[in-house]
Amino acid sequence: MTFRFDAVRNFSSVSFHANNQHTRDVRVFRAARLTFSGGGDAASGRRRGSRTVNYAYLRDDVIEYARMIPVSLHHRLGDRVTVQLYFDARWIMLSEVTFQSGTKTPYNFYV
Repeated sequence: MTFRFDAVRNFSSVSFHANNQHTRDVRVFRAARLTFSGGGDAASGRRRGSRTVNYAYLRDDVIEYARMIPVSLHHRLGDRVTVQLYFDARWIMLSEVTFQSGTKTPYNFYV
């Protein structure tokens, strides 16, 4: 999935609302890879930190309720975020994806 934003943002976290009905072959994803595009400093040509965040989810074989899965994004910059989710069962069911972000200004310091 690729999410496009109207301006460069400073992403602190993302939350996925995912189902975990493992008895019906539905599980939370086993891993996520998020890649950020467009947030380099045009004047210096440098970018802030790594462009990728990797996340591994610890499997839950007991509780079948849907849950929020928060992922820290460590203030990555970009105006596009590509999310790759890796299956842990036959199905992944998401009902919501929420990004927490702000403008890039407070965290865009280069010395």
